[in-house]
Parts: sequence; structure tokens; C-alpha cells
Amino acid sequence: MRKNVLRAFYVLFFAVVTAALTCSAIYFLNLTGGNGTINKQSDDPDIINAVTIDGQSELTYRNITIEDFTASPYYTTVKVNNGRESLESESEKELYDLIGSSVMTISETKDENDHYRTMRVTINGKHMSERDIRRSINAYVFDNPQVFWLDNLFGYAYADDDTIAEFYSVMSADECEKKAAVLRSAVNMIMSSLEEGQSEFDREKLIHDYIILNCVYKGTAKSLSDGWEYFSAYGVLVKGEAVCEGYAKAEQLLMNLCGIECETIRGDSDGSGHMWNVIKIDGKWYHLDTTWDDTDNGPIYDFFNINDEIITLTHTISPTAKEVSLEDDSKDDMRYNFFIPRCASTEAGYYSRNAAVIITFDNETDKKIVDTLVNAANNRDKYLPIVFGKEMKYEEYIDKLFFGQPYKFYAYVNAANELLDDEHKIDRDGCSIYKNESALLVRVKLAYVAENNDTDQ
Repeated sequence: MRKNVLRAFYVLFFAVVTAALTCSAIYFLNLTGGNGTINKQSDDPDIINAVTIDGQSELTYRNITIEDFTASPYYTTVKVNNGRESLESESEKELYDLIGSSVMTISETKDENDHYRTMRVTINGKHMSERDIRRSINAYVFDNPQVFWLDNLFGYAYADDDTIAEFYSVMSADECEKKAAVLRSAVNMIMSSLEEGQSEFDREKLIHDYIILNCVYKGTAKSLSDGWEYFSAYGVLVKGEAVCEGYAKAEQLLMNLCGIECETIRGDSDGSGHMWNVIKIDGKWYHLDTTWDDTDNGPIYDFFNINDEIITLTHTISPTAKEVSLEDDSKDDMRYNFFIPRCASTEAGYYSRNAAVIITFDNETDKKIVDTLVNAANNRDKYLPIVFGKEMKYEEYIDKLFFGQPYKFYAYVNAANELLDDEHKIDRDGCSIYKNESALLVRVKLAYVAENNDTDQ
């Protein structure tokens, strides 16, 4: 059974929050001089709180030192910048670049509003709107999943013809360095497991399975007040708990280090906000939803390298930034993507490469299914995926296989068991099925006779 993906709609300015998931609201601070106070911060994800403060306290800032991840010696790291490239104005791109410097300089103590500030930046000769500032921040975090410490608010002010902006960290400079070192250690360990000559598909599967086997979906996390970690790659790779945003950012971070282009996609599933990935395998783009492939029984591959046609049966993709109005005060307009490639291929789909395929029931199909069962049993696979054609209705395939004459699946198991030794024979009565009609798929959870014998003893 697929884990429940937490997808409450929200409107935040960057990737920790801009997936329209379950996070706290963004706060716009109009910096105009003096010492002011943020009176209230709402955790309601649909509220944008406009707050005026009267200036900047005297704070001590420090440049943080964060070492680069150790990339695999076998593969060249990919640096994605589609967020930056999608920005339309030079001032937006300039602010994007300045954010990269600002987030590396953090106050050592909190300000009067109980926040750690990052160094203020100035865009000379331009009054940037909240919309433009928000879009630059969104783009920066879209491209930089390794930056996990940004808080969900920003401030801005105008001085003559210039725009002054500042950002906020969820932690102090010292704590940021310590947590970054822990994340680096976790990432480097994963990178060291890569081997020379692995295909892009094999590297992708390794990372996909690692995340699922080492992270628990945190269904109770509804906002940043429940823990910023759950919305970041840090939560997945260090804490071992995250929501879909964390899963998607961990995939992006690790796959780019593996030499594979991977980016995040914002949208909806089951009527709530969601985040997943698009990934480029052997020159073609696919959708990858690691969260929806995470089950209590380990990884499945229903959403591993699928095309637009399949993903849109269960997911709705938010438009690009250029396709929405991005009005300053419209909360709905903050749900957008920067890069949406066309995903038309099925060649690198997990089930395209590994599933049994049934178009019609004939002698050739019968032999292929038996051979696939034998291979799966010899590998002690947990699941046998079966993909159907469109010659019959989905339930007709299911009935003919499992519930009515001629009970084809059980005949396949009997034939396979004649070719298997005692250690690998399939327990036909212990098998169960998981249906996915939208993908014309059924997954058979395999049981083995030897396992039942061990339990009985």
C-alpha cells in the first residue's frame, strides 16, 4: 500500500516551501529603518503575512565555510541552472547570483524578531517588486538543493533607486557549518558506493532504492514549525525522515552528483500539493516519484521513469513561471515550475525493462511469463510486475490471471516450479497482488515455499 503523501497546499517563495506542500507561510518584511518587530508568524500555509519593521539591529555576521561534496571519480557532476536561465530580467539574475553569496554569511545571534539573518544585498538602479524578488529566490533554491538552511521569509527595502534585500537562516552560522559537515559525510558515503561503468539507469536505481530504504515518510509534518529538516535533502540523508519535498531534493542532489541531470517538479496529486522529479536518462526525460514508490515493504517502481501520459493520470503539473501572472498578492501564483521538459519516452521505464508483458494470452506469452517467473524466483525478487496491453479491459486481464477460468497465473507458477529447485519454488497460495489500473499494471508480491517452511520450524 502506497504511503500517504502529505500534500497540503501552500504558497511559499522557495523550494523548501515552493512545492506548494505543507510548510509555513512566507513573510515579506518591508525594511524601512529603525528596530521593528514581527508580531505574529502564522503557520497557516495559505496566509502571506505582510509585516513592516523599522530597521536592522546591530548583528555580527560570519562567513561560513562549507566543503564541497566529494564526487565520484567515475562520473562528472552535473550543475543545473534552469532556474536561473528561466529568469527574464537581468536584475532577477543579478539577485539570484547575490543570494548565493548572501546565504554564506549568517548572523551569529538572532535579531529582534528571533531570526538569524544573512547578509543584505543591493541591486543598484532598480526597484524590484516582491514578485521579482520571490521569483529570484525560487529559482535559486530550485537549482540548489544543497542549501538547506534558508528560512521561509525575506525582507526588502528601497533606497533611492536601489533595492535592498535580506534573507534568513533557520540556524546560526556555527550550527550551519556543523550540519553541512554531517550532510557532506552522508553524501560522500553514498558517492563512494558507486562503481565504474554503471549505466545511468543503474545509478538512478541505486539512489532511488537507497532513499526509500533509508528514509521514512514523515506524514505528520505539516509545516516548517514541525521541523525544517523534513522539507530538505538533509532530512532524508541525515535524519532519515522527510516529506515529498525532501525526497525530491535528495534525488536531485544525489543524481546531479552521479552525473545525471535531475530537477524537481511542483504540482498536485490527490488534490494536494506535491513535489517529484524529472530525470534525464540516456538523453531522454522521464518523471520519477520516489515518494510514491516508497512502501512499507520497500521500493516499488510504479513511478520510476514514466512519461507524461502516465504521470498525468495521477499528478497535475503546475505551470511554468512564464505561464502565470505572479501577482504580488496572489497566493495561487506562487505555485509554478521553472523547467518542465517533455517526457515522451518509455524506454528507460523500470517496467519497460523488467516487467512481464501480456497483450494477449497465447503460447508465446505463456512461455515468456513462465521464464520471467523463473528468473524472478531465482533472484528471490519480492515482486513480479505485469504490464497489460489494451486488447482487453484491465479487469478482464486480472480475472483471467487470478480470479476466474483459466486461472492463468497459477498455471504459470506450476510450470515455473517444475523448473526451480526447492530453495526457489514459489508458494502460489501465499502470493498477493497490488493493482494499478491507471498504469495498466499489476504487481504480484511473491512468496516462497522455503520461507514458509523456515517460519513453520
